[in-house]
Amino acid sequence: MEYPAPLKPSIKAHSTRFEVSVFKECAQALAHAVQTNIIDKGYKKGSARYNNSQTFIRKIKFIMENIDRFGTMLERFIPGNRFTNALATLMARDISAKNNSYNYRRLFTAVRGIASRTFARTHSS
Repeated sequence: MEYPAPLKPSIKAHSTRFEVSVFKECAQALAHAVQTNIIDKGYKKGSARYNNSQTFIRKIKFIMENIDRFGTMLERFIPGNRFTNALATLMARDISAKNNSYNYRRLFTAVRGIASRTFARTHSS
């Protein structure tokens, strides 16, 4: 994907490069943290908190399985809600259309959680 010439300096100044492998590792770490939280807080199977946490973990794993197709967007990731929302929306529409599934329409929170971990890991001092 090639950006228009006038936008290139601004995009380069405000974007960061996420490696797909690091993004996947951070996704796995987030899923593990949520699973640990379920155990630590003692959520009972069948409770709303347990079910919501399990759905969140499934969304994270779903993203991990499909992120390779969106590597171009990770190369010039612009931190913030607008870009993250755009990535999550594109993923949900593309993946749901390919799988004929509407189970993962809302991926923003999962993508935001993974992106924040990836950003912290990429830019740690």
